[in-house]
Amino acid sequence: MIDIEKCEPKTSVRQRLRSLQSGGQGSGGSTRTSMSFDVCMALEVDDDTFGFGHTCIDFQRSLAVPSSSCDLGYREQINQVTAFIDGSQIYGSTETMSSELRTHVNGTLVTSRHNFLPPEDNVHQQLYDECVTSSGTENCFKAGDNRVNVQPGLSSIHTLFMNEHNRIARILIRQLPSTVSSNNADEFVYQETRKIVGALLQHITYNEFLPVLLGEANMRKYNLLNNKLKRSKLRYNSQHQPGIRNEFATFAFRVGHSLVPEGLVPTDASYTKHGSGMAYFDNLLMNPHLLYRFGVGDVLRGVIAEPVKQPSPELSHHLEKTFRFSNRTAGGLDLAAVNIQRGRDHGVPSYTVMRRLCRLPVPESFADLDMPDKVKNKLMRVYNSVEDIDAWTGAVSERRMPGAMIGRLNACIIGRQFRSLRKGDRFWYEFQEPNVGFTNGQLAEIYNVTLATILCNNIENMATVQPQVFYLVQWNQLANRRVSCDQIPTLNLDSWFTK
Repeated sequence: MIDIEKCEPKTSVRQRLRSLQSGGQGSGGSTRTSMSFDVCMALEVDDDTFGFGHTCIDFQRSLAVPSSSCDLGYREQINQVTAFIDGSQIYGSTETMSSELRTHVNGTLVTSRHNFLPPEDNVHQQLYDECVTSSGTENCFKAGDNRVNVQPGLSSIHTLFMNEHNRIARILIRQLPSTVSSNNADEFVYQETRKIVGALLQHITYNEFLPVLLGEANMRKYNLLNNKLKRSKLRYNSQHQPGIRNEFATFAFRVGHSLVPEGLVPTDASYTKHGSGMAYFDNLLMNPHLLYRFGVGDVLRGVIAEPVKQPSPELSHHLEKTFRFSNRTAGGLDLAAVNIQRGRDHGVPSYTVMRRLCRLPVPESFADLDMPDKVKNKLMRVYNSVEDIDAWTGAVSERRMPGAMIGRLNACIIGRQFRSLRKGDRFWYEFQEPNVGFTNGQLAEIYNVTLATILCNNIENMATVQPQVFYLVQWNQLANRRVSCDQIPTLNLDSWFTK
């Protein structure tokens, strides 16, 4: 995949997206009379066992762009957001979007009532036109990433870090350096706060999220472990291309779809479930009602209190049902089928080829697959040969590695991607870049922060939380029991005032 600004096509991305979305949809798949043949790649439905009521599933190919050298060649796809872990979901990936999300006063970001994200504007709604509300008093949200409204858990995370930005900005504005004039105060505070929040995101990703996903062995293998005591040895490496690899975006990181539970369970400050308990995803897709009803805090408490689904090629029933019978798509979608088709659309090699590229043992028969027998039997009914297995299907079906949530192929692709995202980022928070990097004192404060810190700092009535948010309390009742937010390390900004 290539960066959005590498080449400048004659037609803007926005215009092309609008043309695709206005191309029309028939009652059962893409209509090739309303859009060019190279855009339509509908999936045929031979057996309507699942009740689609149609003979095909609508599928539009990803936008095609020139290669990174802007020459003719194989079909490439565009990455419309920044590849770096830089908070683009908060701040946007373009100057225009960043400006729209700012108040331009004291370095803060725009909010709406209850410290929610700002409401979606008419232009954004016309372009994407997917989020719906059940009440005239409830708005869909606008953030740096257009997927903010996909489901309330995701919207809550966006909101959490938007509020963390504003919390930090309000502290920094009180003690501006004497070298900063009042005319430049807003820009200075905004950029410094954005730099801090970006660092917090990087730190949490590599020190809390990835160890759970990859396990310690893979963290060591791909050199992803925190190196607090050896900062001087951390260096930017221009040989590492930090762009998002097609296999990462198209199949490996989509393992997250297999982890999604049946729904969300909002809980109050004492972690008591509201009402009937779980709100199923059938009614949550592109609908913010749950946030307005319970608030960001109750939704996020429920997220960290409930387990994810165990990874497997079978997605949760209510997630599949959400897409299958969605009124927003002609005939519904099958998320697993779309993942497979997206891999074919992007030209991702098969499962066995990807294992070979990762220097992993390549299965020669179905019996060689490191998967449960139940899964092997299903694959034998679908594919003629192990060489035909699609990358997403094979990767998500592998047995989990010890201490990890994923199998060996996904660990290879994800581990390599995050290694390049760190080593290939010249502004990585731990690098000692003159006039750009953090001081040792500032970095020490960032090292103190966990996702529990962010929750305690920004969620109303957040009295207690487990220190390791990515683990359940039951994971280790003694070590990860809920504690008072007063016991959670916080970010002391004094080091920024004495820089």
